[in-house]
Amino acid sequence: MPYSSVNTTIVYYLTYNLDRKDLVPLINSLATIQILFIIAIPFFSKYLAKTWIWVGGLLVATFGGVMMWLAADNITFLIAAWILGNIGSGIACSMPFAMLGFAVDFGAWKTGIKATGILIAFGSTFCIKMGSGLGTAFAAWIMNSFGYVPNHAQSAAGLEGIIWAFIWAPALLFALAAIPLLFFRKYEAMEEKIRHDLETVNS
Repeated sequence: MPYSSVNTTIVYYLTYNLDRKDLVPLINSLATIQILFIIAIPFFSKYLAKTWIWVGGLLVATFGGVMMWLAADNITFLIAAWILGNIGSGIACSMPFAMLGFAVDFGAWKTGIKATGILIAFGSTFCIKMGSGLGTAFAAWIMNSFGYVPNHAQSAAGLEGIIWAFIWAPALLFALAAIPLLFFRKYEAMEEKIRHDLETVNS
């Protein structure tokens, strides 16, 4: 949801707040840097618990958003913050897929039912589409509530609405998403035991 909000509103932020619509192609292309860090997740997993990788991604995304606000019209600083935020959000948004297998195993261990299909369909398809749709709608609602008017010079309130939709709301949501993960760590610590128990039952 916050990832979708950021990527939807970056165009408005560059166009109206910074008057630098010419930067849109460059900024959008730089977002692909996150792919390198998504590929590196298995490497990180060798040294860190998946929970902490996920939390780290969320906090880096949050920090990147705050840095973009601090950057203001300093384009070099803004680009660095944008790259940092995308690295964090890329990792954070990829971690559910990395942990989906454990969710299936935990369900089978807890209930005796291995609901692989429904968990993958619900977790990776429905939730992604729902979050993307809500993120876009949420950003539009924030901007409209501040008086944003399409294709016109924006009032001070309209510009503030873009900042909230692009920076503060996503940063807050990224930070809040880290809280429930702090409680998930105890279940991840049981991963080896769960796999061992399942192997014993299935052998």
